[in-house]
Amino acid sequence: MDAYASVCYGLEVGEHAPTTRPAPLIETLRAGLAADPVVAKAWLVEGKVPLDTTEQAQAVTLRVDALILIVDPFDADRQPDDEDVVRARHRQMLADLIEPNALPVVISLEAVDELRRITTRPDAIEIGGGVTYTDALPHLDRHFPSFGALVRRIGSRQIRNLGTIAGNLATASPIGDTIPCLIALDATVTLASRAGKRVLPVESFITGYRKSALAAGEVIAAICIPLLAAGQDFAAYKVCKRFDQDISTVVAAFRLERRGGKVAELRAAYGGLAARAMRAGSVEGAVKGRPWAPAWLADSDALLARDFTPIADHRGGATYRLRAAAGLLRRFQLETSLAEPMRVDAL
Repeated sequence: MDAYASVCYGLEVGEHAPTTRPAPLIETLRAGLAADPVVAKAWLVEGKVPLDTTEQAQAVTLRVDALILIVDPFDADRQPDDEDVVRARHRQMLADLIEPNALPVVISLEAVDELRRITTRPDAIEIGGGVTYTDALPHLDRHFPSFGALVRRIGSRQIRNLGTIAGNLATASPIGDTIPCLIALDATVTLASRAGKRVLPVESFITGYRKSALAAGEVIAAICIPLLAAGQDFAAYKVCKRFDQDISTVVAAFRLERRGGKVAELRAAYGGLAARAMRAGSVEGAVKGRPWAPAWLADSDALLARDFTPIADHRGGATYRLRAAAGLLRRFQLETSLAEPMRVDAL
């Protein structure tokens, strides 16, 4: 049992267990430590704070167990590297948890019925901020099948039973799987506070690297996704090293509208190519008013390079990311030009 699996499994079996009854959590973690004593390390804040003993690891994990309804503290950002380090996504929070009474009050929104509603209107579907991936899936499958297929690749079933689309959006991660889909579909987000509500396009909600327009005292009340109109097509794609339960290298989502055999509008949104998920404006402008044909995508690599300057990391180099992004666009063009709608991976 590796470090990430042991921690995740511990959170799974202890998700509703109060800290006064943590035995299953501790036993699971202890089993992982027995298999490999050095894996109980966490990279907290900007430095490495080793958790070399079972007792230290228990202390942090028990505190996290009390917060499982609020955060998903561990991210499979990578498997333990040569230094057997497991990254913690909420580094500052985990560092704070080591200190006693760091969070005297924790509020769970899980039981707020108004946040767990899904409303389907003639022209849109509204997904409450507390709606889990699992509860949203039947609706995504019905209206946006490829979006649903992408969501099924997010984490394990246990994660999807707790995680929410609104939570994914709130992270403002540049590789958040759902964010390019929401941008391509021209979704809006409703933010609520004591002062009232305001509605923003998802594209405007993301303001930078892990930054959003969410103000102090606000929560994401709902996400509204317009349904596809006649003549519109949508598809979402994810490129990663492992098909399931892996961090994305590139995420792409496209919504195409054609009139008279020509492109009326293409919304092409990408994650993993910049500090935030964003649209490929050069590509969108180049194909507008043109026939939806491979010839008009011949220079898509160069067009994407105008809009994005990807980083290079252990998931993929900058050149690879741009080529993957261009390849996904060509794949979308092929799939939407077949006599019968079909995903290329189904051939």
